[in-house]
Amino acid sequence: MHLNHQAFTRNSLKLSYQVIGKGSEPLIAFTGFGKNASELAQKLEKTHFFENFQIYCVDFFFHGASNYPKERIERKQIDKKEFAELFEAFIDENNLSNPNLLGYSLGGKLALVLLEQKPEIFGKAILLAPDGLHKVWWYRVLLNFPPFRWVYKYYIKHPKWYFWWIRAIQKMGFLHKKAADFAIVQMDTEEKRSRIYNTWMVMKKLEPSISSLQEIENLKDRLLIYLGKYDRIIRPWKGRAFIKSLQLQEEKNLRVLDCGHDFLKVEILQKIANEE
Repeated sequence: MHLNHQAFTRNSLKLSYQVIGKGSEPLIAFTGFGKNASELAQKLEKTHFFENFQIYCVDFFFHGASNYPKERIERKQIDKKEFAELFEAFIDENNLSNPNLLGYSLGGKLALVLLEQKPEIFGKAILLAPDGLHKVWWYRVLLNFPPFRWVYKYYIKHPKWYFWWIRAIQKMGFLHKKAADFAIVQMDTEEKRSRIYNTWMVMKKLEPSISSLQEIENLKDRLLIYLGKYDRIIRPWKGRAFIKSLQLQEEKNLRVLDCGHDFLKVEILQKIANEE
């Protein structure tokens, strides 16, 4: 497959993306942490998404060739308003009309924020094992208190104690082995550890708002969440609680598939594509 690599820049914020697909209906797609738009495009190309949509696979900052100014990482994180305006300009630049959204894991949170902020310019949102379904207390503590950030920065260069704590927490029964393995794989190189810190810092203000989502007209027809029955990262109960908080119906807005967290398998994506 020939990938059409492109870039969009606004106010020093750069997004790298690939465009694929034979359909006329636009779809903006985000993948998960540590993945890139090219990987997502290569998977979607083998499904009916490729036939049904014109797909814009976009890299989040610090992934692919997308760039966020280094001087802003600690001092000026992007907020939901700026993030939505960035994609509103992206849509105008590409002359898109009411694009749909597809987001996997971290990308699911991004898609949800965009739908919340600009429901009038987006169509429906398809979320695959999405992050952002509930607030994580330790995430907020880590990002909002400098001493904890200093500790994390120490771990970037000296990860030994991080790995020791993860395994200790697992052995005490507070963390499933699959979740522990996932946490270690995501941190097994200095490059990955730095990318986690930078990504977390930049998106610290990108938290979906239940009350804002509830106000979206016809949300019940515009939001569909897929979760993995065996997912130890985004557990199905989180999705059920989230759907309930939005006063939506589980039978209509939630699907639980016979899989784990990895939705980027062709057979899983194809199954989802067949429902669209």
